[in-house]
Amino acid sequence: MRYNLHSEYELIELLRHSNDDAFKELYHRYWKLVYVTALHKLQDKDLAEQLTERIFMDLWRKRDETDLSSVEAYLKMAVRDAIINHIKVQLSKSHPVNPKDLSANTGNTDTVTLYHDLYSAIEKGIALLPEQTQEVFRLSRTENRSVSEIARHMRISEEAVEHHIRQSLRALNYYLKDYLFVLLMFLCQCSW
Repeated sequence: MRYNLHSEYELIELLRHSNDDAFKELYHRYWKLVYVTALHKLQDKDLAEQLTERIFMDLWRKRDETDLSSVEAYLKMAVRDAIINHIKVQLSKSHPVNPKDLSANTGNTDTVTLYHDLYSAIEKGIALLPEQTQEVFRLSRTENRSVSEIARHMRISEEAVEHHIRQSLRALNYYLKDYLFVLLMFLCQCSW
C-alpha cells in the first residue's frame, strides 16, 4: 500500500491503530519541519536531531492517547515545548545566580533587570500552581531531587509526582510564553 497517497487524516487513523508504515510516512512528511525549527532556535545540529527523534518517538508512544486533528500543529507545539524544556533544564543545571554578583561581574544593569524580570515571572508562575504541585516543582527543580526521593518525602506515589511535574511544566510553559524573549536575552547576555 502506498502511504504517500493517503491524506493526513487517513494516516492519523492508521497511526492510532499502530500502523508502522503510516508512522513512517508521517515522519517522512514532517521530520524536516521539526528539525529545521529546532535547529533555527537552538543553533545545534546534534541537539536538533535529538529533539526531532524524541518528538517522533513521543508521537509513536502516545499515538492512541493523543487527540490529533493536525499532525503539523501537534509537531509545532511539541518542538516549541521541547525547546523551552531544554532551555529550562540548562538553566536548572547552572548555578543559581545572585543578582548582586551578576551586577558586580557584568557591570550591566540591563542584565540584572532581565534576571529580576525572569525570576519574578517564574515565581509568579509557580505561585499560580496548586500548593502540592508547587512543592513537587520546587523539590524537583530547585533541590534537584529525583522522582523517587520526592515521592518518599511527600508520601505520594511516583506517578503522582510525575503528574505534578507535568502539570507544573505545562502551566509554566503557558505562563512563561510571553517571557521567552526575556529568557533568551538573559541567556545571551550571561554568555558574553
